[in-house]
Amino acid sequence: MKILIPTDFSICAKEATDFAVEYALKNNAEIILLNVYELKYSESGVFLDFEDSMKSISLTNLEEELLRIEGKFKTLENLRIKKDQGIGSLAEVINEYSPEDIDIVIMGTKKGLNGLDEILLGSETARVIGETNIPVFVIPVNTDFKEVSNVLFALDLEEKISRTEVNIVDGFCADDKRIHLFHSYDDAFGIDVEKEHQLKNKFMNYFPGSIIYLDLKFNKNKVNAIEEIVKDVNPCLLYTSDAADDSL
Repeated sequence: MKILIPTDFSICAKEATDFAVEYALKNNAEIILLNVYELKYSESGVFLDFEDSMKSISLTNLEEELLRIEGKFKTLENLRIKKDQGIGSLAEVINEYSPEDIDIVIMGTKKGLNGLDEILLGSETARVIGETNIPVFVIPVNTDFKEVSNVLFALDLEEKISRTEVNIVDGFCADDKRIHLFHSYDDAFGIDVEKEHQLKNKFMNYFPGSIIYLDLKFNKNKVNAIEEIVKDVNPCLLYTSDAADDSL
């Protein structure tokens, strides 16, 4: 397994990095630590910083972050960590990786779950989620890391989740987990009981032995509906997906 960790060296990025390192150690995964920077221009379009100087600063910060990781985790002998750099927007650089190269992106966000609408719609995180076909695991700032026992999947009724994604979610979770399958209908005319049962049966096969719940709401605003169910269920992990993206 290969994990891509974008970092800007902020507190929330370091929290996500530490989580990813722990996960990698447990799952014999390889880590790519990525820093993306933008060249600075004046209002007239003149370079304020040259690429070489920005690249050098980025590399220095990556090396310092590796030293921090090595100081915190004492069992890194078998962990493969690579450094990478990119220029431009984070979403564009991540999108240069293919799903064959990277299994999952783990990144932090400065928004807590009470800012879910901004995470999903109005942030750089949202751009990463929307512009890549690689699953993205987003960790809100100040997350209280604990064994994941309560998982919420916000899904379309015809959801196709890959075996890789199932394995990734399962790897984060306790054995006796509760799985909530959530779908928001626009109105009562769209109810499809058969598809609801088919979806539940799929997840019983994906996660044998887990308790599977089916949660439904009526709300045309999907993000608002997800916010409501998050308050109701209080999940340790939220999975959302559409045709263009996957995010955890």
